[in-house]
Amino acid sequence: LMIEYHNLLLGKNCYILYLNKDYIRKGDIEIKKLFLCEKLDNKLLKNKLLNIEKNINKMKNIISNQNQEKNLLCNECYGNCSFFEICHNNLPPNNVTEINGINKKYADKLIRNGIVTFSDLKKNNIIFNDFRKQIQIDTCLNKKDFFVNKIEMKKFLKTIKYPLYYLDFETINEAIPPFDNAKPYEQFPFQYSLHIESKRNVKLIHKNFLGKKMDCSYELAKQLIKDIPENSCIIAYNANVEKNIIKKLSIKFPDLKKKLNNLTKNIIDLLQPFKKGFYYNVKQGKSNSIKDVIGALYPKMKYKYQKLSFVHNGFEASNIFKKIINISNKEEVAKKRKDMLNYCSLDTLNMYKILKMLYKITNFN
Repeated sequence: LMIEYHNLLLGKNCYILYLNKDYIRKGDIEIKKLFLCEKLDNKLLKNKLLNIEKNINKMKNIISNQNQEKNLLCNECYGNCSFFEICHNNLPPNNVTEINGINKKYADKLIRNGIVTFSDLKKNNIIFNDFRKQIQIDTCLNKKDFFVNKIEMKKFLKTIKYPLYYLDFETINEAIPPFDNAKPYEQFPFQYSLHIESKRNVKLIHKNFLGKKMDCSYELAKQLIKDIPENSCIIAYNANVEKNIIKKLSIKFPDLKKKLNNLTKNIIDLLQPFKKGFYYNVKQGKSNSIKDVIGALYPKMKYKYQKLSFVHNGFEASNIFKKIINISNKEEVAKKRKDMLNYCSLDTLNMYKILKMLYKITNFN
């Protein structure tokens, strides 16, 4: 920023470089095509830069006055503010910031108006149209451990047909395309876990894939259609991710397109009952993530992620995969690959356990 400011003082034009999302790598990276260059409005930029010192002083004041009332510190709550939780970390349990998916600006507005807790919402007759939000509030206010809508849950369970294929991918998405025919930040799968349940309550069969080179998506796609027969019922958690990955694979590999497209026809999203509020457990808080849901239903399962040596989330899986591609120490590679396989298999195993609990909760036969 100081360089840009210096250039402005000298009367020079300023530009911003950003990645060209339509760039497709062919051979060596072509820097001039990878980036787009846009001239900035010098007058507007100068006004913004002149506020830097003022804003820095304002931030210092906020940091040094943490005990002041919130409304004296900041008036700019917005959707992706990284400091939202920090600014509101002194609130009591069951406060409005803990509501699933609540707009941060709206939550802050409520707090400024003295509506802080779930009880305050009730006193002020504030009701959310979003069923998931309201179920969370009501369950906590009624001091219940969980809520279940058995009618809607049974409708969901009736859509599931055995055999079941529990599927989860791990992916990379690099700013600089790592290989030919890739775009900036394009998502490529390098791993999947697949638990197979041929009939309800029978022993699971586990299959997986973990690439040995960066560009392994064709090998993965071929193995996937081999492992999952056509017209099979596939269970995924936040299934749009799996659907989009398979769809992109089908576009990229025309020879596999028909079989890959067949897979997407029967994918059931296990997130939906939690997202729509058919089931809510107070232990999952505001989250519907698979780790928090499994932690609420089977507390011990959540700690299994923590016991892994190298991989505890998708971000770490992606980073380790990129590193082991270039590691020559076979023993180190073997250890990390084993940990990656164990991590990914936990997600699909947990899908099985979640579904099993939903059957039990609703007495579904």
